[in-house]
Amino acid sequence: MEISLDLRTYSNEIHSHKHDFHQLVLPMQGRLQMSVDAREGEASLQQVAVIKAGAEHGFSAQGENRFVVADVPEFLAPQLAQLPAYIGVDEALGHFIQFVASRLQSNQGAGIKDAAGERQMLLLLLQLLQERQGIEARADKRIQSACAIIEQDYALSESVEGLAKQVHLSPRQFTELFRRQTGLSVKQYIIERRMQQAWLLLHTSSDPIQAIAASVGYVDQGAFSHRFKAQFGKTPSQVRQSHL
Repeated sequence: MEISLDLRTYSNEIHSHKHDFHQLVLPMQGRLQMSVDAREGEASLQQVAVIKAGAEHGFSAQGENRFVVADVPEFLAPQLAQLPAYIGVDEALGHFIQFVASRLQSNQGAGIKDAAGERQMLLLLLQLLQERQGIEARADKRIQSACAIIEQDYALSESVEGLAKQVHLSPRQFTELFRRQTGLSVKQYIIERRMQQAWLLLHTSSDPIQAIAASVGYVDQGAFSHRFKAQFGKTPSQVRQSHL
């Protein structure tokens, strides 16, 4: 299945079902009372709900409500498998959920289905959720090592051949295994991690945009802004201003 991000509202009727894909329920407005495999809780502005594939879950809402609901494909199962059913929402995560909601609303209003943008937003969302639980994604140790090399310095321009050599794989083995483990090519992964880091720095630091661009490997601020807008639909300046 493909990644799907959608805006939904719920009635006060109690519903219960299960499905063969993972799902995230992210708060925008109101509360959704839930039971996930007999664990009582809720999705609200203070808490995200994580529903594993095959989990029986019931839900009902009271009053006005709206949620971002993410249907998550199988290749991201290792990341979700380690998460609990309910995760608290802090300021940075809350900001990102609101950003995702505003992006979806804008795309729906324009009649646009932005599959690449939804993929990027979901990958960053999973990263944020994992960080809040102190969890590292499960992966082949060689691919974990390669990802660690990339993340030691986002400005480092390391070739596929160079990364493969450091983790003792041939370039062909490395690229195939990397895509199976992450769902992305090495180049796509580096770009997305750079953009994710830039987004976080724009929200959590007061560093100038030019300094943030340099820290993730962009000497040319214009090229950085162009790539950032292609990923998130907003320029770095717009994201910084909306956060302030």
